[in-house]
Amino acid sequence: MLGNPLTRIMVPVDFSEVSAPLVEYAGRLASRYGSEVVLIHVIEEGIVEHVASGYNVEALVRDLEEHARSRMEELADILRGSGVSVTIYPEMPIGDPAAVISHIAGEEGVSEVLIASKGWGIKRLIPLGSTARLLIKLSPVPVIRLKAVKADDRVDLLGATEDLFNRMLVAVKPGYGEALRDYLPALAEKVKPEITLVYIEEEEHSMDFARELEDVLKARGASVSSMMLSGKPYQRIIEAAEHLEASIVVIERSVREGLRELFMGSTMVNLANKLNKPLMVLPR
Repeated sequence: MLGNPLTRIMVPVDFSEVSAPLVEYAGRLASRYGSEVVLIHVIEEGIVEHVASGYNVEALVRDLEEHARSRMEELADILRGSGVSVTIYPEMPIGDPAAVISHIAGEEGVSEVLIASKGWGIKRLIPLGSTARLLIKLSPVPVIRLKAVKADDRVDLLGATEDLFNRMLVAVKPGYGEALRDYLPALAEKVKPEITLVYIEEEEHSMDFARELEDVLKARGASVSSMMLSGKPYQRIIEAAEHLEASIVVIERSVREGLRELFMGSTMVNLANKLNKPLMVLPR
């Protein structure tokens, strides 16, 4: 069962140039919705595994932990200065960041994970090659993905406004899961958004299966409309999001986890790579 929306937002930080803007934005969301922000840092296992032979690994880990705690406190102070409730995850776990964050997010009962994918560098050429892209495949809680871009010497997060949930485009397929049945109506009740439900199928199908979802969302205070699109799903979703000036696109993670999807790309993966708007991926 997913937690209450926008109550505990986990923000993984890697101390790159994206971390401070991401934490600042998390603070703005938290201020608006009364959320707690949970900061977490994972020490990448590759740093520890590839140290030179004979090097004192324990001393290295201690140095990395001390440095991380110091940087985390600096970022937490940004939030505390705005009156935001903030918690620093007490451990500095070692491992694959996406896998570790996914596990801890489920164990700690966070409501969402807020991440940023970088639109530069070699990783953008690798399918699911970043922590952000792997995290949306693994997380047991909703993931909000922002796209980070460089503008001169500044890092911008595309679409990162306090009105993030005002105009939501939600992609729906038959047999939708718990997240659309439970989490999305709870989110709608909290933010009172405009929601456009977009149905895309390779073959025509009846939309009767989704009438209950529409009714529930309306009962929770959302303004709801629907549209059917045909064609390549991720392309049509991106076009619809631009046309409707959606503030965020929401998609439920596919139940298929095949190797072909990993490398060739599902609708979700293509949206994560190509959508220049905030994306929320809901666990199925």
